[in-house]
Amino acid sequence: MSYCYIRIDSKMKIKYLKLKNWLLVSLMSVLGFTACKSSKPAVSNDQKESEQSEQIEKKPIKDDRGRVALMYGVPTMGYHLRGKVVNHQGKAVKGIQVVMLSREIGNTPNNPGEDDPFVEEYMQRYADTTKADGSFDIRVKDFPNEYMRVFVRDVDGPSNGNYQNDVINVEFKGDEVRAEGSGWNRGVAEKDNYTIKLKPVR
Repeated sequence: MSYCYIRIDSKMKIKYLKLKNWLLVSLMSVLGFTACKSSKPAVSNDQKESEQSEQIEKKPIKDDRGRVALMYGVPTMGYHLRGKVVNHQGKAVKGIQVVMLSREIGNTPNNPGEDDPFVEEYMQRYADTTKADGSFDIRVKDFPNEYMRVFVRDVDGPSNGNYQNDVINVEFKGDEVRAEGSGWNRGVAEKDNYTIKLKPVR
């Protein structure tokens, strides 16, 4: 009788263990665990990043027209100066070189371009030499500012008198901006009938 009791008890234990294992496997499968090892090789972090970047590149480019765009550049303003050069007696002087100096040139020596090929080339491109009536007409593009430095120098020798080189700050006020630009181009500032008075060499 005792033998039958032990046999029945062993069968119950086996059934209990099977039921327990089945419940555990079911619970693990619900939670997302798997007993099978994946045949797919492990993916490194570098491979994951490259796959993510490829997915980003393959996404369609959105059309952002009409939105605010970030632009890189330098604002510029055109400056135009017309006028006349006279001596200390108010008489027109011929043969005087006049030029508006860009901020790139920096502090102006007494004779710019003497040792700097860039400055000399700039002078040849943008300077004007006064005519018999002392008139000049100069223009340049530069950073927007309330004034421009105008450099004058005597380039014709003593034939029309000897005069000192000079730098004059010429203001361009708001009402002298003749044409307003857009974007990085801030327009054109013009000044007419400007008189430059030379200082004689003593």
